[in-house]
Amino acid sequence: CMDHPCIVKGYGAQYANGRYFYLMDFVGGYTLGALLKRKVRIPEVDVLLVVESVAAALGYAWDTFRTVHCDLKPENLMVDRDGTVKIMDLGLATEIIGGATPGAVLSEPDEIVGTPPYMSPEQIYGDVELDCRSDIYGMGATAYHLASGRTLFEGLSNDEVVRCHVDRSATSPDPRYFAPRLSEPFVNMLARMLAKDPAQRFQTWDEVAQACEAVAAGRPVEPPPPGVPLSFAQQVANVVGEDLK
Repeated sequence: CMDHPCIVKGYGAQYANGRYFYLMDFVGGYTLGALLKRKVRIPEVDVLLVVESVAAALGYAWDTFRTVHCDLKPENLMVDRDGTVKIMDLGLATEIIGGATPGAVLSEPDEIVGTPPYMSPEQIYGDVELDCRSDIYGMGATAYHLASGRTLFEGLSNDEVVRCHVDRSATSPDPRYFAPRLSEPFVNMLARMLAKDPAQRFQTWDEVAQACEAVAAGRPVEPPPPGVPLSFAQQVANVVGEDLK
């Protein structure tokens, strides 16, 4: 059983009177999705605290249980009454045991799990063994939304968003287009987290946490190497052909 202060515990599930239900911790607070509806965007310093909390919790989940969340998004992150960030909804989580192919809970063999604006390219491919780098992408997409007030590829249909995640020529607007006060180290951290090739992302949650510390201290964060197809731009690629302004 996972035991981490930033992960909402589940205690069991039952079926009775035609209904499924499960028992979990009560979290008195609000989701980051609800906060975005009130605030539109969240200051960089607060987004860093969220990323650091998720890095600590999912680093523990990966290192201890080889578990990947698969559905990180603002609605699945809560802030409780004492300010602790809590990760919810591990229902899509994939567990890798003994190096075997992950066994995500799917109703259909070819079903894609996740929420389109926050899904990693490898989740969309569906035939690639997932690891913590997939959640790092999902957290990058979530942090982009929190900081800019916009989802990746906002304004497009779900099908177009999915295409943009996997198409290496499709980029998202620089988040400073919507939130000009974001720092360059922060934007570089997002670019690393959102690299479409997992090999070009941060490789561990510890690396993400170290990047957060660097951003908070005003130190530089290395962007993806030159030529990596996630340099922020003002428009998505011609494959979609829509302006996100």
